[in-house]
Amino acid sequence: MPIGGRFVQVVAHDVYYPNAKSPMRIEVIMAEVKGNLHISNDVIGEIVGSAVIDCYGVVGMSDAQGSSSSIKLLTPARARRGVAVSAGDEGVNIDIYVVLKYGVNIAVVTQNIRDRVTFLLDTYVQVPVESIDVHVTGIKVRG
Repeated sequence: MPIGGRFVQVVAHDVYYPNAKSPMRIEVIMAEVKGNLHISNDVIGEIVGSAVIDCYGVVGMSDAQGSSSSIKLLTPARARRGVAVSAGDEGVNIDIYVVLKYGVNIAVVTQNIRDRVTFLLDTYVQVPVESIDVHVTGIKVRG
């Protein structure tokens, strides 16, 4: 998603030199920057995958392109494969494929996933979200 904008930023640092009595204050002024930032769907998928894995009640993620007859849990390092990201008219569309723990309230856990993903994408990436669909592909009963 392209994100355009301009900003002026002043960064101040205290630099300590050996044998100096007081720190030197250095200010760096970054001028106005023009341009676009393009964030790939893979990066968005990585952010979403790592956020979902940390949600309460989520055992793991299943492959978004996998068949429905056999559900295989992905390792946390491959959580991105459990997320499908596509561009919509008003933002990104995200499909999340999760396996939940037995006994959790499915509606509450999926709402928590949606809220967490929306917050992280708004905070870190500043990408508008059009829809987030959470697909519960399985429930893990034991172990």
